[in-house]
Amino acid sequence: MASPNFYAAVYAIIWNPEGKILFSQRKNTGFMDGKFQLPAGHMDGNESMATAMIRELKEEIDIDVQEKDLKVVHISHRISLGREYFDVYLEVLHFTGTPAINEPEKCESLAYFDIENINTVDFVNYDVDIIKMTDKWVTFSDVDMEKYQ
Repeated sequence: MASPNFYAAVYAIIWNPEGKILFSQRKNTGFMDGKFQLPAGHMDGNESMATAMIRELKEEIDIDVQEKDLKVVHISHRISLGREYFDVYLEVLHFTGTPAINEPEKCESLAYFDIENINTVDFVNYDVDIIKMTDKWVTFSDVDMEKYQ
């Protein structure tokens, strides 16, 4: 039997004072381009989950976060584009800076949305479903990607 090859990604749930969540609109990535998704990125290896999240948030949206301000709220397992992923969703409790597009070649726009009143056609729907699971204290899920194609 071959050894499994897993990938890991981290996703940021960032709330504004009005109770809306920050999403970025994907562009030129080859995966669900045009749709809104939580700020996220792959773990590069030889780094902790928190370090990966802190790095990705600085790279993608130019905010600074400290490890103590990250809270794991959900872990999901999914198979996407022939890769097997473990995705870690972290709530960002505090950050400094103003979110801005730091990678314009990969991101069309940034916007806060009310999770209960979004048009899911425009979103990476498994992110939306997982955010709703965290409200019910569900901490793990297996994502059926066929449902989201």
